[in-house]
Amino acid sequence: MLDEIFLVLLGFGAGTVGSLVGLGGGIVIAPVLTFLGLPPAAAASSSLMGAFGNIGAATLTHTLKRRIRYQLGLKLGLIATPGTVLGAWLAGVVEPSAFKILFGVALLAVCAYILIRSKMKARSMGETILVMIVAAVSSFSAGVVSSFFGIGGGIVFVPLMMLVMGMTMKDGAAAAQPALLVIVAAGIISHGVLGHLDVGYSILLLIGGFCGGLLGTRISHGLNEMHLRVIVSVLITAAAVRLFWEALDEAYRGGLFLYGLPGITN
Repeated sequence: MLDEIFLVLLGFGAGTVGSLVGLGGGIVIAPVLTFLGLPPAAAASSSLMGAFGNIGAATLTHTLKRRIRYQLGLKLGLIATPGTVLGAWLAGVVEPSAFKILFGVALLAVCAYILIRSKMKARSMGETILVMIVAAVSSFSAGVVSSFFGIGGGIVFVPLMMLVMGMTMKDGAAAAQPALLVIVAAGIISHGVLGHLDVGYSILLLIGGFCGGLLGTRISHGLNEMHLRVIVSVLITAAAVRLFWEALDEAYRGGLFLYGLPGITN
């Protein structure tokens, strides 16, 4: 019973924080599950369920405010879908130590994005072949990142909407929601087909993530955004440092420094 309560509370807290910073609850759930000892595939797949609930709440909110451009978001989400399959497969074969190192790097990238995104200026590059290629490659990459780490693809899609398609941050975040729903759903299905997903526990994270997402969206306007970004960035950086430490400690105890850093298993 305590495990079930913990998972709901984890999803709720992660969903609240994820909505406040606009990146989804996966940035909280996935590191916590990794610290608890879950293998990469199990942590990523369960985290995606929590993220799905969080993104669902955000999508509902933006829909009620009529901010979402479904056609664009769905197109990008469909382009990203093959990437989610690749990401789910990689999560199942990567060694835990290698996963922690890569995850730490990803979290530091998230921190950098959180801190500099307010300085990003919307600009449109027009509808050229180059823009279409950039959008396709970025979408595919978002799919891989989403399924591999279980953190969603907002860190890719929102800058894409702003820097390539000329949207404001609010409009870009809203337009990204349908794409995020598609790639997270595709990632969950991919992990499920590969046997990575614990449905019972993951549903609890989804419920908590949805409720937390609604709360975070509601209270976000009354908070100091800069202070919030700094606090969340410090926490994520601390999680990244711990991931690096654990990975290096595991590599040292396993004698892997004699043969190189851990990598992909056969």
